[in-house]
Amino acid sequence: IDTFEILPISCKTGYGIVPAFTKIYYKLTGKQLHNAVTPKALTVFDRGGVPLTSSSNQDILHGGLFAAITQYAKESFNSELNQIRLEGNIIIFKRTDHLMGSIVLREEDSDNVKEAEIGLSELLSHLEHMCPELEQEQLDAEKIEYLVQQYSSNLMS
Repeated sequence: IDTFEILPISCKTGYGIVPAFTKIYYKLTGKQLHNAVTPKALTVFDRGGVPLTSSSNQDILHGGLFAAITQYAKESFNSELNQIRLEGNIIIFKRTDHLMGSIVLREEDSDNVKEAEIGLSELLSHLEHMCPELEQEQLDAEKIEYLVQQYSSNLMS
């Protein structure tokens, strides 16, 4: 082999798997793959609606939209409402026993809402699995932030 490249990935946390696969696929086929869902922001909350971690492609998390998402999370952990539209955005919420997540899409991406819901559910399931201490009501915010950053490397591009 004339040239090679080492691509860092983690099968445990999910870090870098999608970009690595995309690169390999391109080298093999010459065709570029694109994410079906490119969220504007991703946030994970505890049961009380306190944000544990956020990832964003833009500065949308520094204004009124983030405040609205946080307020909704605080008031609605047990709510059945899973989606709201606000300021040209679609905000999807998912819950597990111990966590709540939100993902923000542009309104133009409304065709990809189902994929975003699945991705958010998978992330929360991954966090519940990787953080068994949640069962004892113990929360390691740094661990959750690390896992979300690793996992979201596949979503946020």
